[in-house]
Amino acid sequence: MYLAASTNGSYWPIVGRATISGRLPILAAGYIFVDLPGHGDINDSRNIIGQEYLRCNRSSSRGFLVVRSARAMTDPEVDQFVKDNLKEQVLDGRTSMAIAITGSDTSIHENDITLNEKESAEMNALNADMMTISRNGRSGNNMHLLQELGRRKRQLLISARNRQNADGIHAKYDALCQQMMKDPAKRIPLRVFCVASNDYLAMQPDSLEMPEVFRNPEETGIPAILAYLLHDREASGLRIYERGVQKLSSIIEDISSQLFGDYGLLSRDVKQAARLCIVKTEQKIGRIVASCFAELASKMNGWKAQFNAAVDQGERAALQVLTDCFASSSINKFQSFKVTMKHHGVHPHRPININYTLTRSLIHPFDCAWAGIFNTDIPHLLTELGKDIAREAIAAENQIVELVRQQSHDPYQELASARKSLDLRGYVSEVVDSAYTTKNRTQREERHRLSELLQTRLKEDYAAAARITGEGALERMKAALLRAVEDSGASLFGAIKDYFSQTVDACIGRMRKQFDEAVLEIPTRLRLTLIDKVDLTEEHRDMRTVMLNTTGEIGPRLRRIEAELNERRLQLNIKREKC
Repeated sequence: MYLAASTNGSYWPIVGRATISGRLPILAAGYIFVDLPGHGDINDSRNIIGQEYLRCNRSSSRGFLVVRSARAMTDPEVDQFVKDNLKEQVLDGRTSMAIAITGSDTSIHENDITLNEKESAEMNALNADMMTISRNGRSGNNMHLLQELGRRKRQLLISARNRQNADGIHAKYDALCQQMMKDPAKRIPLRVFCVASNDYLAMQPDSLEMPEVFRNPEETGIPAILAYLLHDREASGLRIYERGVQKLSSIIEDISSQLFGDYGLLSRDVKQAARLCIVKTEQKIGRIVASCFAELASKMNGWKAQFNAAVDQGERAALQVLTDCFASSSINKFQSFKVTMKHHGVHPHRPININYTLTRSLIHPFDCAWAGIFNTDIPHLLTELGKDIAREAIAAENQIVELVRQQSHDPYQELASARKSLDLRGYVSEVVDSAYTTKNRTQREERHRLSELLQTRLKEDYAAAARITGEGALERMKAALLRAVEDSGASLFGAIKDYFSQTVDACIGRMRKQFDEAVLEIPTRLRLTLIDKVDLTEEHRDMRTVMLNTTGEIGPRLRRIEAELNERRLQLNIKREKC
């Protein structure tokens, strides 16, 4: 809060600090926000204080300049802010800066903005549609269409202004980077957010206002700023965790190296031969896994073609089903058809269910293809892969046992007990079962998501048909629904094909990861159980048991944590690209 001074029009603070309470996700991330009203102030003293804060405060990780959209390209403060912050980045590596251009929901006249070719074509189409509707008279339905076209026109102009503002600021930033940095390619990206605060507030549940331009929060730019800030906090925390895990892993590796020395009952030649056998086994199993998944990859094109053909078949069947339904006398009345469309293809009081018949005709063909791939092709390859891995693992086990028996009399019967505890066949079965679980989960969950994707699109088509009124509305509703299904080839059915391809690729990737872990785990088990355990002298057994109990518990946990951190890092990178 500030109090206006009577002398020179400047402002003086009447409170030093304010506290804001509420459910604010960004505050939960640990950020501290500092407003600098003196930065760029007409009062030199206040301006100096604001600039010094930005220059000297090393704890700040983000700099945000807020500027009105009408002044984004002409305000000299924008140029100075970018230049000053770029200096700080070059000097001390401060993470980044950003500019928030406000007022993105304020209208702009068509003559005040220069449109590119695509925008001009869209604007001409909107103007032509508005002119056509105006000539047909300003009835209730026409007025609604005119309002919607007007809103889309304003949104197009606003988007063009936002694009020009962002492009202009980025051009200035790139020019400064070329001047001030030795390697401009290493510059930190400058983020420019165009935000529509009024429309965003109007979309909140407790608001009594209606948004004027935008229809969902993402279009206002506010969620993008939130995601941008949250990503930075998550990435910082992730780096701390990764460093801690790396340190702990190095300690465990050091302990392990102390445990597995050359002391013991076996000669150096026997141990060397046994370890060479393990290395060859790891290579063989690695080649088997690579060959199997290479075969899976080669079959993917055939599976995709099979599924795409099934989707095309479903599309043709759906058109025929609609044609047959429209020929039925039960829905040959305007009111009956309109009620059916309003209730998502199901008449509430009559045995009319277009949605069930249409959905079944669409889903059935690619259901068959989906089931054939997941119930026959993939399981067969997984089963054969498990048999091949088990065969190589058991062969290596037998060979190592023969080598060890040549020298060790096994007075403690450790070799016999080690073979029982090793149970490589059981371990391979667990890996195959785990891959089956991945396959089954993908098959169930993603199949339901495909159905939801289809149902959502059909509901939109039903609702669009239900809004048709006027003379000849019944035939126009039928034609609109037929056209919607027919025109969905590129959007809906294309999306289903892409979704299937991505789903199968992701499923195979997860299964490949499980078998790659087995490629490393089987040799490790062979070495620990058949060589290191038998190789110990009696005086080292107790010490090794205690140490392995400790490291054995920590090792798997560390591997799980590392896998989780890698997955989290991948998710953050994806989120950052979308921000």
